Amino acid sequence: MDGPEHWHWGWESPTCELRGHMMGHWLSAAARIYAQTGDGIVKSKADAIVEGLGQCQSAIGTGWLAAFPETYMHRAANGKWVWAPHYTVHKLLMGLHEMYALAGNQQALAIMTEIADWFYQWSGEFDREEMDDLLDIETIFLRAEERVTFFLLKKRNNGLKNRQMGLSILNRLTQK
Repeated sequence: MDGPEHWHWGWESPTCELRGHMMGHWLSAAARIYAQTGDGIVKSKADAIVEGLGQCQSAIGTGWLAAFPETYMHRAANGKWVWAPHYTVHKLLMGLHEMYALAGNQQALAIMTEIADWFYQWSGEFDREEMDDLLDIETIFLRAEERVTFFLLKKRNNGLKNRQMGLSILNRLTQK
């Protein structure tokens, strides 16, 4: 029982495909605590985590950011089972969104924008049938609104092009 495959760390174990979703929950909670109480210590800790996430994203270099490798998304797209990759990314995105919207962390918006750009590029590789198949795997968690929200947030700074990209994603995810 010396290897990590024998350790019981629950969902955040480095060997668990669901790892990483708690970070999003924590960021959401921290942003809400700060918004309600103005607690500077909570905000400082959350800002430090967002900064660390930004460093990870920069090190990866593709815009991707999650506690699991982007190859999991490719595996899911190829019909191989992966434990809730869209849900895990969704949780992180929502935590970052709340850090931006409720705690004013501009870096959280920049990180979300890069993730959304990655998703837009990745999802553009699929035709309608392939996207339907992917949605069938994890429909409940692959929610279009968070992807579109990030593009609409980005629209404030970058104009019509990003609004059109957001609407394109919405169409791509919802058309039958």
